[in-house]
Amino acid sequence: MKKQELIKHIEDLPYSKGLIVDTIKISRKGLLELVSQLDEPQKVKIPEFVADWIEYCKFTHVDLQHALIVGDVYFYNYANQKDFSKLKEFLETENNQATFARAWILGYEVEKEKRYTVVMKTTIQPLYYNVLEKNYFSRWVD
Repeated sequence: MKKQELIKHIEDLPYSKGLIVDTIKISRKGLLELVSQLDEPQKVKIPEFVADWIEYCKFTHVDLQHALIVGDVYFYNYANQKDFSKLKEFLETENNQATFARAWILGYEVEKEKRYTVVMKTTIQPLYYNVLEKNYFSRWVD
C-alpha cells in the first residue's frame, strides 16, 4: 500500500466530530495492521564498481553532489583507478544518476556478476581463479 492509499483509507474511516479534534475509533491492532501494509522503499541494484565508489566516497566524506561528478580531485586516491572510465560512463546518463542517488540515500544491493568456469580441452579439468593468491589453478578431478 502506498502512502496516499493509506491516507485515503484513514480518511474513509468513520469518525466522531469534536470541538477541537475529530476522533477515529480504531484498535491498536487495526492501526498496526494498516501501518504494516505500508510499502517500504526498495533498495536499488547497482554494479559492484558503483557500490565500491559509494563506500569510498562515504568513507572519505565526499558528498553526494561531488560523488556524482567523479572528478579527478576525488578520484586521485581511489584504490580502483581502473574503474574511472566505467564510473564516468555509468554516471553520464540521467537515469543512472537517479539510481546512484537512491542507492546513496536508501541503500543498495550489489548485482551479482556472472561467474564462468573454463574447462581445458587437453586435461578436461576446470580452471578456477584464486582471489587470495591472484592466480589461476586447476582442481584435480578424481
